[in-house]
Amino acid sequence: MSGIFISVTTILTELERDNLLPAIVFRSSRNQCDIDAEKASRTERLHLPALRQREMKELVYSIIARYDMDKELILSHPQYSGLLTTGVGAHHAGQLLVWRLLLEELMAAGALRLLVATGTVAAGVDFPARSVVITAHSRRGAEGFVNITSSEFQQMSGRAGRRGKDTVGFCILAPSPFCDARVLQQLSKKPAEPLVSSYFPGPSTVLNLLRYRTVDGLHYTVERSLASFVDKKKAREAHAECESLAATLSDEGKQTFAMFQTRLGEGGGALAEAEIPVELSKDEKKLLKRIRRILRQSEQLGGQQTALLARSLGGLETLGYLEGENLS
Repeated sequence: MSGIFISVTTILTELERDNLLPAIVFRSSRNQCDIDAEKASRTERLHLPALRQREMKELVYSIIARYDMDKELILSHPQYSGLLTTGVGAHHAGQLLVWRLLLEELMAAGALRLLVATGTVAAGVDFPARSVVITAHSRRGAEGFVNITSSEFQQMSGRAGRRGKDTVGFCILAPSPFCDARVLQQLSKKPAEPLVSSYFPGPSTVLNLLRYRTVDGLHYTVERSLASFVDKKKAREAHAECESLAATLSDEGKQTFAMFQTRLGEGGGALAEAEIPVELSKDEKKLLKRIRRILRQSEQLGGQQTALLARSLGGLETLGYLEGENLS
């Protein structure tokens, strides 16, 4: 079920008429975000009154001073003039970082009327709006367009409603010609997918994190990360599976399992060297070998993130990037 492409001019006009601004319009591509911002700047009836434009300019200058931004970089941005005249900004990963920060500060201050953005802004930046407009059921991925997930839909729709300013938020579906509104309707009724950690402590990631933390602070952060939480949860589940399997063993087999658990706490490969009594039956030996293998996997999982971090830190220290607790 496809719709008619609704221009940013129509969206802004209709939302303003019904007092539904500020709003975030989610587009499926960066290029469309830029096109929307440029089209708004060329539409004279969308221009703000002179006083509002002066206030916008003063606020922009104060943000530049607060964050010590490169003033010329902001003032020379091709969308700067349109931002002042219309209060409409385009936010996506292809924009300069300082430009995105400026838009985020303006939006948080309630100065923007409309922010046109890709779905990535929904999960990466914490600012709400009175209304959000979702125009596509898909987004561009590494291998072309893919349907957005229910988590992404919830992130986008969840921006609607400003705490302390609005009693209700409005999520409006305005499907484009290439959007299937039925997919959006189905997504709106689905629960969010489980969170998946994308963190991996490679050398470049560790270097960036050490700009703001010491090595000790980074260990503290990693040990309490989502990745570590998931690993430790899987390790507990694996250990629980082993206890369930061990309950079926003979008394001697259970004693061997207890010995495995003791070796588990010793580390250093002690569990791998734990022997299985030869007098046990073939089936019990096989089960104990399976239990030992699962326990070893759970042991590795429990400390996996710390071990990966230590490996990266060791490499950075060898290359001279680290001196003690801090970057060289």
